[in-house]
Amino acid sequence: QPFTRSLKYTVDQPLTRDVKPRSTLTVHFDTGGGKPEPADQNFATPNGRVKRPSPDPAREGFLFDGWFIGQIAYDFSKPVDKNLTLTAKWTLKSRNSTWSISPDKGSQLGGESTTITPP
Repeated sequence: QPFTRSLKYTVDQPLTRDVKPRSTLTVHFDTGGGKPEPADQNFATPNGRVKRPSPDPAREGFLFDGWFIGQIAYDFSKPVDKNLTLTAKWTLKSRNSTWSISPDKGSQLGGESTTITPP
């Protein structure tokens, strides 16, 4: 059977809204001399996510390794909860400036160990 009940209640505290305007969070990109320099990204709402700048910056004589905070690569899936500066990390190009994998061809049956070597 349907159930219907009327309830009366009172609130013992006045309802208030947050009177302070929310601050805008900013993510700045420091390319360390690379070009192009991405524009800052601003977030007026909490838990926004940084869009990875495209294209990646380029710098003569260096390889771009990614965007970092200190020594830690930035996770673009994390929500922004404070102002950030993301810094481009660069590796000096050398003769061996490509990734390598050994062995470069494996058995059709699999089961082999593989070594991946960064530049």
